[in-house]
Amino acid sequence: MKKISFIVCLTIFLFSENSWAGPMQDYNVKWYFLNLQVNDTNTFIRGSAQVWVTVTSDSLPVLVLQLTDSLQVDSVRINGKRYDFIHDQDTLSIPLFPAPRRNDLVKPEVYYHGQVTTGSFFSAMTSKENTRWHQRVTWTLSEPYAAKDWFPCKQDLGDKADSCAVWVTVQKGLAAGSNGLLEGVDTIDNGNFLRYRWHHRHPIDYYLISLAVSNYQTYDIYAHPQGCKDSVLIQNMVYSDTGYLPAEKDHIGVVVPALELYSRLYSCYPFADEKYGHCLAPMGGGMEHQTMTTLDNFGFDMVVHELAHQWFGDHVTCASWQDIWINEGFASYSEYISREYLKGQDVAGDWMNTAHNRALKETDGSVYVPFNELNNIYRIFNGNLSYKKGASIIHMIRYELNNDSLFFKVFRTFQKEFGDSVATGADFRDVLTRVSGIDFTGFFDQWYYGRGYPLYAFSWNQNHDSLYIQSVQTPSGSTPLFKMHMDLLIRSDKKDTLVRVWQDRNDQLFIFPFKDPVVQIIPDPDNWLLMEVSSVSHVVDKCTGNDIILYPNPVSQTLSLYLAKTVPGLNVRIMGSGGQVINSCYLQQYPYRLDVSNLPEGIYIVEINEGNDRWIKKFIKMK
Repeated sequence: MKKISFIVCLTIFLFSENSWAGPMQDYNVKWYFLNLQVNDTNTFIRGSAQVWVTVTSDSLPVLVLQLTDSLQVDSVRINGKRYDFIHDQDTLSIPLFPAPRRNDLVKPEVYYHGQVTTGSFFSAMTSKENTRWHQRVTWTLSEPYAAKDWFPCKQDLGDKADSCAVWVTVQKGLAAGSNGLLEGVDTIDNGNFLRYRWHHRHPIDYYLISLAVSNYQTYDIYAHPQGCKDSVLIQNMVYSDTGYLPAEKDHIGVVVPALELYSRLYSCYPFADEKYGHCLAPMGGGMEHQTMTTLDNFGFDMVVHELAHQWFGDHVTCASWQDIWINEGFASYSEYISREYLKGQDVAGDWMNTAHNRALKETDGSVYVPFNELNNIYRIFNGNLSYKKGASIIHMIRYELNNDSLFFKVFRTFQKEFGDSVATGADFRDVLTRVSGIDFTGFFDQWYYGRGYPLYAFSWNQNHDSLYIQSVQTPSGSTPLFKMHMDLLIRSDKKDTLVRVWQDRNDQLFIFPFKDPVVQIIPDPDNWLLMEVSSVSHVVDKCTGNDIILYPNPVSQTLSLYLAKTVPGLNVRIMGSGGQVINSCYLQQYPYRLDVSNLPEGIYIVEINEGNDRWIKKFIKMK
C-alpha cells in the first residue's frame, strides 16, 4: 500500500453509507475464471479468480467486488501488473489508473486463500463424509448470498456472466466436477496432483457456479430429446464404491426420460451443446448448479426437480429473491408433471395432495417474498410457500386455461423470451396474459402477491326441478376474496354431472335446472384448487306437530308463513345454512310475514317455535 493518502480517501468514500453499491452498478460481468486447489477433507482453498468486467459508466475509477473478509487476499493483478486494493467489510476495492472508460474491458485477477466458513445447508463450502458409502466430499453451494464466501464476485442476479471456467486442482485419486464441459485433466507436480479444466460457454448467474471434489467414478449416459439434439451427455460423478452403480443405475436413469419430456414440453434442453450432470454429496438435498447438479441421492422427485431448474432457475433465473417462485415453484410443479407423464395420474395426484396439505399450513403466507424478509434465507426457501404453494398456483393456472397445449405454449414462450436472462413473477404473468388472451392480473394479485387461501362452506337444496347450491367463502388470511372458477360434481341416483362455476362474491348462490334427485355435491373433485372445505350440507325441512308452509319459496321480498292451525303468535329465528342466527322476532298477525328483501342470495333456515311445536324449514333467497 504505497499511495497512503489515496487509500485513506478511497476508504472514506467506499465505506460511507451505501457508497459501494454505486461502483458495482458501473460494470457488467463478462467472465469468471476460478483456478483453485481443493481437497476432500476440509474447506481450505487456495488459488486465483479472474473476474472480467465491461465498464457501463463514463468511467470506473474503482472496481468493487464482493469477497468475505475471512479469506486472505494475497495480491491483485491486471495484465500482469500488481494493483493496490482494500479488502474490508466483505468487499474488495481496486483503484484503477487510469480509470477505464465506457465499454472498456477490465481483467483483474485476484490471488487468495483461506478456510471457507461452513455450517448450515446454505454454507458456501462444506466437507463431509457420506456415512453409507464412506466417501468424503467437498462441495459448494452459493445460493442465495454465499458466492462471495468462496470467490470474488458480484452478487447481482441481473448481471449474468457471459461464461465461466472452473479449474480445480486435486490430489491424485480424487476427481472434480463443475459447470460445462470437461476440456481436459492435466497431470501436474510429478503426478501427485490432477487439474480438472471445466468450461461453460453460456450465460450464468453467480450462485450457479460450483465445484465438487471426491473420489468419484464417472458414469455417462445419454438422452435423445426429439428436435433438440441427436444426443445429450448426462455425466454422473458418483461414489466409487463397487456396489454403488449396481444399486443406483435405475434411479440415475430416470433423468433420461425426464430430460426428453421437459425438452418436449418446455423447450429444448438449454445446454444441449454441453451436458447435464450430477455430482453426489451428502448435503441432505440438491442444488441446481448449471449443467451439473449437486445432490444427495437419486430419488425420483429430487432428480426431476433439479433437472427442471435448468429451465426454471438457470436458463431463466429469478430477477430478485422475492421472485424465487420463478425457480422453485416451477421446479416443484415439474415433479407433478414428471409423475403425471412418467408414472401415472394416481401417483401425480398423491403428490398434489401432499403439496396442498403443506401449502394449507401457511394461513397468511404469500408466494412472493416480502422485501423485509429477504435476509431470512429460510423464508426465501420456505417449502410450504415458495415450493408447494408455488406449484399449486401453477396447477390452478393450468386449470383456468383448461387447455394443455396452450398451457405449455406459455412455458415455451417464456423460455424463448427470457432465456439466458432473468424474470419476475410479473414477467411470467404478462406472458401468460398475452399468450392466453386471458387477463391474469387479478389471479396474481390474489394468489402470488396475496396471502392465504379460501375456506368454503357449501349448502344445497333441491326444490322441484331446480338445484340450489350456496357457496360461502371466507379467507384464511388477509386476502379478502379469491375470485375463481370451481368444478362441482353433482351426484344423483342416475348419473354424475360436472359443472364449472365462477365465484366472485364471498357468499354466492348457484342455480341449476336438475330433475334427477341429488344425493351428493362434491366441490373440486379432481383437486385442482388450493382451498379448504369445512362443510357440504344438505339443507332439509324438519318439523314436529302440525306442518307449516313457506311461500313463495324461492323468495325475493316477503316470505309468508302458513300454519295448519291458528296460533296467537310465533317466535321466529332466521339462520344461515351453517346455523348462525341472522335475525329473530315475534310475529302476531296472521298470515305471518317476514321481510327478507335485505338478505343476500342464499339458502336460509327458519326456526319457528310455538308452544310444544317446533319447525325448522329452509327457504331460498333470490334477487
